[in-house]
Amino acid sequence: DLQRFSHFIEPKLGDILYQELKPIDVLHLQQDIANPKKVKRVYAPSTNNRVIAIVKTMTNYALKLGIVEINVAAPIGLLKEDNIREKFFDIEESKRIINSALNFHNPYIGGAIAMLYLCGNRKSEVFGLKWHNFDKESRTIFVEDSKSGKPYTMHLSSLAFSIITSLKPVEGNPYIFVGRKPGQPVREIRVAYRKILEEAGITDLEGVCFHT
Repeated sequence: DLQRFSHFIEPKLGDILYQELKPIDVLHLQQDIANPKKVKRVYAPSTNNRVIAIVKTMTNYALKLGIVEINVAAPIGLLKEDNIREKFFDIEESKRIINSALNFHNPYIGGAIAMLYLCGNRKSEVFGLKWHNFDKESRTIFVEDSKSGKPYTMHLSSLAFSIITSLKPVEGNPYIFVGRKPGQPVREIRVAYRKILEEAGITDLEGVCFHT
């Protein structure tokens, strides 16, 4: 949200007081984001909608605080989103990707990516796994932070279990999948993921992301 504010909202609306903001200002912001001549690239409708949603939230908060009498962003409708993903990996492709990940030069990054394929969990859930929640006897691991906000126990397959046990704990770092910064887990690994896909023989990378 901070990135969207600084990149889209502040340059366009940052000098306008809440009391002086008009629906047309918000509409122009929406139109500018959809115009590659204005923003120098094409943004998906979903990105545009996230930006306008932030403006709606901000102006609604201003309304609650009594700064304004109406939410001028409320009348601005969101764009139609057509972000259905049509690309999927079949079983054989997934196997190649997992093997490629496990052979990656950084075992923590490779192991984290392989775990995403094996467990189907969100990226933040896998990257946030900690050693003190790993139960070797029961072959389970406790997930502290989940999307739903409720912790739960993950039962590990043989391969998932072997990935974790093959890694070495790093002193001073509680995370299983250790990142580059001291005491932190792996973070953004898009470059590594792309290399792993290419090594696995995945040549058509258009539309491919972690959700694929």
